[in-house]
Amino acid sequence: MAATIEQIPYSTQRLTAGFRVTHVEDWPWSSYRATAVGQLGPTWLTTTWVLGQFHRQLELARTAYCRFVAEGMGKPSPWRHVTGQVYLGSAAFVEAMLRRVPPDNREQIAQEALQPRRPTIEQVCLAVAKAAGVATAVVLDRRHRQDVFQVTVYLLRRVCNESLKATAARAGVSAARVSQIQRQIEEAGGLISAFPWTHRVKWASR
Repeated sequence: MAATIEQIPYSTQRLTAGFRVTHVEDWPWSSYRATAVGQLGPTWLTTTWVLGQFHRQLELARTAYCRFVAEGMGKPSPWRHVTGQVYLGSAAFVEAMLRRVPPDNREQIAQEALQPRRPTIEQVCLAVAKAAGVATAVVLDRRHRQDVFQVTVYLLRRVCNESLKATAARAGVSAARVSQIQRQIEEAGGLISAFPWTHRVKWASR
């Protein structure tokens, strides 16, 4: 529920950026006007649940809703916290959703959604350092050990699902170089084929 509410300012912000309107209430197809000021919307649109998360009294709920949206404008997208392609919420929420998947339907669901827990960037760097026998501080130092550097870059992209731009910035190289590292490792048959010592890379699940 909290994750659903968190999306509201971002979705509103996207309207002003994507549709070139000065104020979100200027976009006639947004639910904002119906929620914030009670303007009549489509028959299928309901604002009761959203407003109910802010206050029991309608006018106070609308005031709080407008304030919440205004304060959230300009903040980063909540979608950066999505795990397993579909889950946006706490670890407890993800666990609860996974328990709802019927055993006989699991074959129809992507493995990414069935196993959404990704290690953190810190966990990956620590695991690589331990497996390679180096300090965590140098795993992204390409002047120290190229193999360790390449393994870390590859795992940040493939395991942590960090964006190409973010990994390049973190590693101090170009996005093209990050893509090249990924391609070379995959063409070599995968991480263990390219760097046999990586079979020791393990991290604790969160």
